[in-house]
Amino acid sequence: AVQSPKQTDELAAGAMVGHYRVSGTLGRGGFAWVYEAQDSRTGQPAAVKVLDRPPNNQDADEFNERFLREARTIGTLKHPNIVEVYDFGVADTGRPYMAMELLQGHDLERELERHGVLEPERARNLFGGALDALGTAHGQGIVHKDLKPTNLFIADPRGPGERLVLVDFGIAWAMT
Repeated sequence: AVQSPKQTDELAAGAMVGHYRVSGTLGRGGFAWVYEAQDSRTGQPAAVKVLDRPPNNQDADEFNERFLREARTIGTLKHPNIVEVYDFGVADTGRPYMAMELLQGHDLERELERHGVLEPERARNLFGGALDALGTAHGQGIVHKDLKPTNLFIADPRGPGERLVLVDFGIAWAMT
C-alpha cells in the first residue's frame, strides 16, 4: 500500500520558531501543530501554533495569508475569555506561526467526558464569560464560526481562576 506523505514534521524540543524556543508538543489540530514554548527574549511561556502545509488543492499563499489574518484579527481582541495573541509571523521554515497565552487546563470536551454535565451554577459562570467574549468579538465585527467543545478551553479547572476561554478562531471572518 502506498502511504501519503506527512503534511509536516513535528518540531523537536529546542527548535526555534521566531523568537520562541519549543519545549514540547501540546497537540495537533486539523492544520497545525501547537507547541509549548518560551520567548527567548523575555522568558515568557507561550503556546505556539505552527501552520502545516495546506490541504490538497488549496493555494499555499492564500492558506498562509488566511492564517496570518486570523492572528492579526485575534490579536485585536482583548478579553479575559479570549486567548491572548502575543506575536505572529513566518518562521525560518517558511511556515506561519502564532504565539499565544499558554493556558493551564483542558478543553470543555475533556471536562464533559470526565465529569459529565456541568452543574448549573458552574455552567452559568463559565458560559457567561464566554458569551461576553463573543459579544466583544461581534462588537468588533469578528465571527468565530467554529464554536465547539474542543475550542472552548477551561483554564484553571475547578480552581479559583476558572474561566472558559475561546480558542482557535481558525475560520473566523470579519463582518464588513
